[in-house]
Parts: sequence; structure tokens; C-alpha cells
Amino acid sequence: DQYMSPYMQKVVDVQKEQAILDAQRAGAGRAAQAVQAGAFGGSRAAVQEGLAGEALSRQLAEIQASGQQQAFEQAQQQFERDRSARADAERIGLGAGELAGQQARSLARKGHRG
Repeated sequence: DQYMSPYMQKVVDVQKEQAILDAQRAGAGRAAQAVQAGAFGGSRAAVQEGLAGEALSRQLAEIQASGQQQAFEQAQQQFERDRSARADAERIGLGAGELAGQQARSLARKGHRG
């Protein structure tokens, strides 16, 4: 969770709102066609609205799932970058400690010779 973008859900929500607006526009278009055809309120219009509602539900679920998947992948990449950076820092820290130890031993030997 600490690697997940706090803005991911806002982006997904905007995409879902746009899908809902598109569905509403399409529904208005279907209603206008039904009125022109004299079939407004008929079973065919009800079936079309039901199918459109199902399609919208699927689209909203896909938008949510896709947004969460992308956020997870980005969080995972950031976690891996952090883990790699920590490992590098530990290696460098150990290397510096070993180097300091070698330098101290070298100085100690020089002190004993002098």
C-alpha cells in the first residue's frame, strides 16, 4: 500500500465517470430512436436498455481492474527499485567498513614498524 499512488483511484473514477456519461448519451440516442420508431416503452427497448446496463457494468469493472493492475505493477516496480537501492547501500556500507578495517590494520602495522 505504501508504494501505491494515492491518485490511482481518482484517475479510475474519472475514467468511470466518462464511461457513464458515454452510456447515458448512447441511452438518450436509443430512446430517441425508439420514440421515432414508435416503440418507446416496448419490450425491445427494455432488452436494449438491459444489455446496455450490463455492458456498462462490465466496462466499469474493467476500468477498475485495469487501474488497480497498473497501480500494482507500478508499486511493485518501485518496491523492487527500493529493495535494489537498499541492497546496494548495504554492499557499499559493508565495502566501506571492510576498507576502513584494512586501512586501520595497515596504519597499525606502520605504527609497529616505526
